[in-house]
Amino acid sequence: MLGIIKNKYNSLSNCIRNLIQSSKPLCRLEDIDIIKRKVVIHCRGISTVIKINLEEIMYDEVLISNLSPVQAAWIGYYYGIHYEEFKLHNNSEIYNNGPPFTDRGGKCSMVMLDRRGNLVYFDQTKNRNLVAIPLIILKTQSLLQKFSPLQACYIGFLSGLSVSKDQNNITTVSQNKLRLVTANQ
Repeated sequence: MLGIIKNKYNSLSNCIRNLIQSSKPLCRLEDIDIIKRKVVIHCRGISTVIKINLEEIMYDEVLISNLSPVQAAWIGYYYGIHYEEFKLHNNSEIYNNGPPFTDRGGKCSMVMLDRRGNLVYFDQTKNRNLVAIPLIILKTQSLLQKFSPLQACYIGFLSGLSVSKDQNNITTVSQNKLRLVTANQ
């Protein structure tokens, strides 16, 4: 009897170890409802899906870290687009600095943002610092996959912020009234 329990325990622990060590993420993004700002996630081994607010998932490092870097980046992107709205509706201290991501587990890791908003990152395969615009990293899947899911989410967040600011600038410029000035005036 003790041998059967020991075998079951060993097979269960091997199964869990294989899940953790496999290259596949434990969770996958099923859907992002932009209008309702809801995210639907499916985790391996669980038959039900997780429905969570876009705002809540951004501060859930466990869920974000168990997604692929690309999926985590898209969550960050949509959150970044709506960040100002979240900030206005929720008068909280958490919005002063953005999402709290400090993870460095990837082939590339973020070092800093320069004054122009470019991301300086360290590439371990090339063993040097490189500079790129966050939106370019988001659009380049091969590069984005080198970052950890948490850092990829932050890259998406920065990209969403820049797109949101660009859209706001366009509407501001189009609202300005132009008048024709001629030499006779």
